[in-house]
Amino acid sequence: MNPKKFIKFLLPFLLFFMIYSMAAASESSLLFSISSDYKARLGVVNKENHTLNLEITNNEGDVFFTKAISGGQNYFQLLDLTAMPDGKYQVRLSGSKNNYQKEFLVNNHRAEIEKKEKLIGPSFHLLSDETLAVSYVNDKGKSVNILFELNNEVVFEDRNIYEASVNKRYSLKQLPKGEYSVKLCSDGNTFSYPLVIK
Repeated sequence: MNPKKFIKFLLPFLLFFMIYSMAAASESSLLFSISSDYKARLGVVNKENHTLNLEITNNEGDVFFTKAISGGQNYFQLLDLTAMPDGKYQVRLSGSKNNYQKEFLVNNHRAEIEKKEKLIGPSFHLLSDETLAVSYVNDKGKSVNILFELNNEVVFEDRNIYEASVNKRYSLKQLPKGEYSVKLCSDGNTFSYPLVIK
């Protein structure tokens, strides 16, 4: 093979693994790129100790791909996008401290990434002093509700928060032991964070 062609062939894979290496050094990450032959390079670096959920859906809510990635595991997959119906798609990684979304379009058997990567949910951080920090950009100024649920029952709620930048800290010291779901609800969206208190 011609050296120039070989470098041109190898370059996308090198870039993908460089991005993977940078992501591996920090927190959980969603990696997504599209090759020149319209194959998606899909990757997840799971730095959490619980399962993350990966899915590809279209604007109508149809699910085209789903995968659960166990805690501490990485996942990589090549997907052929040329057979997908025309439309706009979302690749979502949820269950992490941050939930990520990337978007791509398919038109006439050709796929292309939407250039923006956006944070679609709040940020949850469990601090060493048994405090849960919750941050959320409320750029639409909608009401924000934060709920702590145990066995599908609300044990604590913080309702009607209208701040543009929500930054809350909740002490966990008085909560009974158990497996909680911390939910942030705003503008018709609900984001969940699993929390275990031992």
